[in-house]
Amino acid sequence: MKKQIKKILKKITPKKLRIYYRNFKKNSKRKAKLKIKLKPRNLLKFEVHLSDHCNLNCIGCDHFSPLSAPVFLDVEIFKKDCERLSILTGRKIGELYLLGGEPLLHPNINEIINIAGKNFDTHNTGIVTNGILLNKMNEDFWKCCKENRIKIIITRYPINLDFTDIEKIAGTYGVQLEYFGNTGEITRFMDKIPLDLEGRQNVLKNFRLCVKSNNCITLKDGKLYTCSLVPHINHFNKYFNKNLQVSESDYIDIYKANSISEILLFLTKAVPFCRYCKIKGLTRGTNWSVSKKEISEWV
Repeated sequence: MKKQIKKILKKITPKKLRIYYRNFKKNSKRKAKLKIKLKPRNLLKFEVHLSDHCNLNCIGCDHFSPLSAPVFLDVEIFKKDCERLSILTGRKIGELYLLGGEPLLHPNINEIINIAGKNFDTHNTGIVTNGILLNKMNEDFWKCCKENRIKIIITRYPINLDFTDIEKIAGTYGVQLEYFGNTGEITRFMDKIPLDLEGRQNVLKNFRLCVKSNNCITLKDGKLYTCSLVPHINHFNKYFNKNLQVSESDYIDIYKANSISEILLFLTKAVPFCRYCKIKGLTRGTNWSVSKKEISEWV
């Protein structure tokens, strides 16, 4: 009945009025979101780069992996950071994602998995991968995932990869395997939030409207960032000789924080780096391809 009414209204309502109403609804939602004060998470949800570089290098990657030289997570720093967060959280976290870049490139990935398993209740821990190396991983890797209850999360790209074979291998070792977004659909299009190299954007508006803020929380070298762009912008700066600045106000030091509550509250607040993102310039539907490492992919 509702669908029929909508069809009738569409026929009798002038097109200009429909467009006006649609835009009015979008603006109303946007304004409402700006007024909402973000509440701290109940449990810390965060991600860690095992490698900054990648073996696929998607166009406009917002982790700047195509621009990175081979960079691997320092296992000892990760161990120390996990021990600190384990104390602060009482081992209880929301989610932990081991990603990159491409995480399976790390030569000591099993050791990293064991560290995560030792310090946290790892039923919500996953390795986010493009899957290219999965059918080449040895038995120790799969057993390590099984023992630590680590799930494998594959982002499917339009590349020649036998996902059926990978599913069989995971099933053989009893490792949970799922696809990013829980749909199993191939990622054929990319979204792009362009950078403002001059840093002239409204910090608060950007933070409130961004899907990454307080959602892509990143741990790097003892610091937690509310967004994944900030800790990896160094690759963009170095490759294109730019100077998008990261200050001490853009992160919280987990060794200086007195409690997990202090950390969770910090992550709900806008940071100075937000001035570099053109959230209103978001574009959708860019065809997926391999990066050409041109600055136009990010600005």
